[in-house]
Amino acid sequence: MRRVELPNRRELAEMKRLRHQDFVKFNSAVAGMYQTAFSQGALHAIAHALPELVGAEVGIVSMIDKTGLSLQMSQEEVRKSMLRFPIDLLPTHPRQSRDDLQGNVVMISDLLSRKEWHRRELYQVSLDVHALEEDMGTDFRLRDGSMVNTCVLRKRRTFRESDRDLFTLLLPHMKALLEWDCPKCKEANLNGLGLTRKEQEVLLWVSEGKTNAEVGQILEISSGTVKIHLERIYKKLGVENRHGATRMALEKLHPRRFC
Repeated sequence: MRRVELPNRRELAEMKRLRHQDFVKFNSAVAGMYQTAFSQGALHAIAHALPELVGAEVGIVSMIDKTGLSLQMSQEEVRKSMLRFPIDLLPTHPRQSRDDLQGNVVMISDLLSRKEWHRRELYQVSLDVHALEEDMGTDFRLRDGSMVNTCVLRKRRTFRESDRDLFTLLLPHMKALLEWDCPKCKEANLNGLGLTRKEQEVLLWVSEGKTNAEVGQILEISSGTVKIHLERIYKKLGVENRHGATRMALEKLHPRRFC
């Protein structure tokens, strides 16, 4: 996992709205998020931790590649608030038209009046029926170019500046988890081994403990083809077996573990 770039002292000093109990809650949320990510994936972990941290009903995390195609979406239905978020309408969100806002946590009230927000199709189609009026979120890019959209939704009660501060503090941890849990980012880390793109994909999933049959199913190739790729990988890496190839992959993916 990449080193987490935490806010500097100046940024922390500006967060005077946070109280001791806020930091206690934040530390608990971070610990729970990492634990959940290792068992259920980064998207689910973030979508669960973020709304709990800021007191929202729903948390949504989506990843969109360079062509605009949705990769994944995870929503945590906190406090039994049932929601089906139309991901095809995400590009119409006011944040999406402001490149200068990328990486900043923005409330809908920063961009639109309540009346203007209620006129938007995104609000009318999905949020109005659940009385989810308040929206706070951010957009940022991963190393592979994928765009991540993260937001929390709340009923009526307006988000406070302290909620924005907590979201901002959690942001570097969210980025680190998504980079760690993103297959394309992991493939990028395997560059330099002299492998083809397909061989990198095979090695990535083998290093995750997948069998040949499971790798074949994921990559939509036969287990025999996976075996052929592995034989070529062993030769290129100068190793004799699956264990040796896996160790070399893990050294590239998680170098700090082998220091």
